[in-house]
Amino acid sequence: MYFKFGVDSFIWAENFSEKDLWVIAKAKELGFEVIDFAIANPFTFPLEKVKAEVERVGIDCVCTTTLNADTNPISPDPAIRQKAVEAMKKCVDICNYLNAPILGGVNYAGWGYLTKKPRTEQEWAWGVENMRQVAQYAKETGNVTICVECVNRFETHFLNIAEDAVQFCKDVGTGNMKVHLDCFHMIREEKSFSQAVYTCGKEYLGYIHVNENDRGIPGTGLVPFKEFFEAVAKVGYDGPLVIESFDPSFTELAGNCAIWRQFAKTGEELAIKGLANLKAIAATIPDGPMKIAIGCDEAAYQLKVEIMEHLKGREDVVVTDFGADAGEVILYPDVAQKVAEAVARGEFDRGILVCGTGIGMAISANKVPGIRAAVCHDPFSTERSRKSNNAQIMCMGERVVGPELAKYLVDIWLKCDFAGGGSTPKVERIMEMEQSYLNK
Repeated sequence: MYFKFGVDSFIWAENFSEKDLWVIAKAKELGFEVIDFAIANPFTFPLEKVKAEVERVGIDCVCTTTLNADTNPISPDPAIRQKAVEAMKKCVDICNYLNAPILGGVNYAGWGYLTKKPRTEQEWAWGVENMRQVAQYAKETGNVTICVECVNRFETHFLNIAEDAVQFCKDVGTGNMKVHLDCFHMIREEKSFSQAVYTCGKEYLGYIHVNENDRGIPGTGLVPFKEFFEAVAKVGYDGPLVIESFDPSFTELAGNCAIWRQFAKTGEELAIKGLANLKAIAATIPDGPMKIAIGCDEAAYQLKVEIMEHLKGREDVVVTDFGADAGEVILYPDVAQKVAEAVARGEFDRGILVCGTGIGMAISANKVPGIRAAVCHDPFSTERSRKSNNAQIMCMGERVVGPELAKYLVDIWLKCDFAGGGSTPKVERIMEMEQSYLNK
């Protein structure tokens, strides 16, 4: 499944200024399609130079902001509430100038503002009234969608869950209000990642931050990204999914977010590894039926036929036969190469290869760069070949397993996905080793 992944400027800069313009080109160089400009102060943001660099580099952008005690829309002080409206309108102006379609973040309350009491009806009324002014201004001046980020209870008492954020958007009622989901906050407040997405639906899901539960490298912690991505795809969300984190060296942010540990050597390393992990997870979610390439030699023709017949009745897979045909004598490395190359090119999601023992097919397929093929003759190793090794090709031997066991193993293998976590650096090391030989 294709998702449009982006990166937040917070990866490199706590308060984005002219000296940080270089990160725009860096974001694209690292493979990100979107950069999220975290606007600390809209009145000092280097707007014209940012626009020039964005256009030179050729990358999409969105914006987020975090209001504070001086610009708090739910403050009892009307002067502070007015400053909040002015700051938000300035952020809308920035988005309009940059052609940034989204303004997300904690833009509905002062970040860190806590009364130590539940949200009041008066605070809700102030929040809705002030946001309505800003949202109406956004409609009159451009096409910016304002997305409210529900964050954890230790950072606000106002919007913590998707259900409340959706209701807030409805109460503002301008039609250009949506919800900003952040996995870091969701794992603390939501009962279910998928249900939070379904609560928003296509109508109200406007923006996503794909952060890990500890703000470390995405894909190495507790966030159920596969469940989340499947739900996001199901509701038809087609906006950016952005990695955001903060460096412990940041003066204010690290303290406010309680980041004391270093999760990577640099924020950039966190972004690079996180992007690779998230793309790998996204790749396990097919845009349609999973495309399977299957091949055999003459020693396993009958087993291939049994497997293809077994899969024919499934609506979630489409199988393409790479031979051999009935009665055809063929060298198994030739079939393995064709299937492995097709999978490596991305034309197929996975491959199944069968021969007399499965061993020769696995050895041959693994000669194709980027391929991880595993011999699967029992349920446990079959499951681990996917969860631990992220193998794209399973190999079996007709002289080793019977047709019923083979079909059972195929079903296990197709339903398992890469678990990530501690297995991620191991698989990465395999690919690094392979690349080191290719570079010689």
